[in-house]
Amino acid sequence: MGQLLPIILILVIFAVLAPVLKALTAKGKAPAEYPYQKEPTLFTPAERSFLGVLEQAVGDQFRIMGKVRLADVIRVRPGLTASARQKALNKIQSKHLDFVACDPNDLSIQFAVELDDKSHGKKGRQDRDVFLDAAMNAAGVPLIRFPARKAYSIHEVFDKLASTLNPPGSDPATEDPQPQPVEIDTASDAPSEPATNLCPSCGGDMVRRKASKGKNAGQEFWGCSNYPKCRKILPV
Repeated sequence: MGQLLPIILILVIFAVLAPVLKALTAKGKAPAEYPYQKEPTLFTPAERSFLGVLEQAVGDQFRIMGKVRLADVIRVRPGLTASARQKALNKIQSKHLDFVACDPNDLSIQFAVELDDKSHGKKGRQDRDVFLDAAMNAAGVPLIRFPARKAYSIHEVFDKLASTLNPPGSDPATEDPQPQPVEIDTASDAPSEPATNLCPSCGGDMVRRKASKGKNAGQEFWGCSNYPKCRKILPV
């Protein structure tokens, strides 16, 4: 019995010290089942720079969200078979949008913005962009692209948003309903020429805008600030 006492004592000491030694050796190391670490920043320098300009351009008209999952912006429409639905879902669930603009009151989705850097020139990235443009258009969410660069002009960003989201008015019955236009209030404090007359249709302010596409691309016109409720336009 006397010979067993030292062995028992050693086992007891080991049982007491083992958890302590394990904790000390594991200190500062992430458990193997959680091999993660924090990213230093949410945005790249280019994304952060553009975000600041974008927020100034839209003012308080929209709330800007960053790095939003595509599947949280658009969803698969009903009526598909289970396999077709899963296939469509797989195409959007791992993709993200750089920025999404929401209504500040109810956070409803208004439009999205992609910042295109050099990687968008690669074949795989181009295929992604083609799919993204088509998917967003089918879902009725305007998607606006800006080239990535070192500096941005608030006026330039604002003008592109306004001209893209507020195209010249036309007969809504003959327009493709997707994507739906989103009003950018160019009569606010944003960098735009102030209105000089009133809308003859609704009495709202007429604001100066420039067409970005179509047969009138590049031409300036007066558009009603109540667009899309009022689509009245006048020549400059």
